[in-house]
Amino acid sequence: MELLNISNLCYNYGEDFYLKDIAFSLEHNKSVGLFGPSGSGKSTILRLISGLSKPQSGEILLDGQSIINQESHTRSIGMIFQHHALFPHLNVYDNIAFGLKMQQLDRDNIDIQVNSLLNVFKISKLKNRKISELSVGESQRVAIARSLAPKPKLLLMDEPFSSLDYALKVQLRLEISEILHDMNIASIVVSHDIQDIVPFSDHILLLKDGKMLFDSHLPELYSDPKLKDVGSMLGFFSLKDFLAGIKDLNTIVPDKLKDVDYDHLDFIIHPDNLFVYQKPNPDMFAVECRIEKIFYSGPNPQVILQRVANGDSAFISAIWRENIKPDEVNTVYLCFQNEDLKCLRQN
Repeated sequence: MELLNISNLCYNYGEDFYLKDIAFSLEHNKSVGLFGPSGSGKSTILRLISGLSKPQSGEILLDGQSIINQESHTRSIGMIFQHHALFPHLNVYDNIAFGLKMQQLDRDNIDIQVNSLLNVFKISKLKNRKISELSVGESQRVAIARSLAPKPKLLLMDEPFSSLDYALKVQLRLEISEILHDMNIASIVVSHDIQDIVPFSDHILLLKDGKMLFDSHLPELYSDPKLKDVGSMLGFFSLKDFLAGIKDLNTIVPDKLKDVDYDHLDFIIHPDNLFVYQKPNPDMFAVECRIEKIFYSGPNPQVILQRVANGDSAFISAIWRENIKPDEVNTVYLCFQNEDLKCLRQN
């Protein structure tokens, strides 16, 4: 039996936003990511599952039982909010113990479980600290430990890493995913950053404007985004203007789209699959262009490339991969593998 089963879930905020016909399921001890732009309905779905909001229609089953009319605190579901929502009047120990006290456990059991979680999250030295004395990363650890203390069947995480710096994000993503795995707790992770989701699962639900676009796995979506909207969410961007007028571009168009007018096609690629070389790579599709600007957003320089076709200029950004400095060359070549350029109907 599936742990969670959601069917035909609908919710609306007046006339401004509609969440329509949301349906998906989740197995025990598994994880799924709700991914999409801000305002797509991701957090609303978590609120409906947790009981903080009630849908206009649809069903939510947990272990085969409807929880639509259950109070939030009786659902055996933990939730981590974007801004932690810790109790400022309680210290770290009492924050983590809160749910256990609600379950009316005796003091000894509470002490054993809280100290175990303090140890798991490496925050034992913080047990008597006030919440106001914690760093952002420490607060996140306390918030997750508090949510896991009552041993929920399901953990909901709403943008759990958005307020953390990059290095701490990488560390906590890995730590928390391993802890959930070891504790056999299923989870749903909400984020607009795909990197927040992948340590937990490659099973992704893509949402936009209150609707599910796809229920799929990341390798499949990266291989075949199907829609430009989906590609944009995953970091793909359009090369159509940059490639305009190139005659042998039709060799990349799949057979199923050969009869589609060029104006109704788009060509998208992920930046990880773009290479800039001083000379054309004979094993790759190469487009001659020139460097317009150079800047550093990381250890490798990034270059803005310009290509002029039919009197119109098109620009694109890509990482410079050569050993020679980019300011020492003029004409360069933007290169990619044919299969990495995705040809789609414009949607």
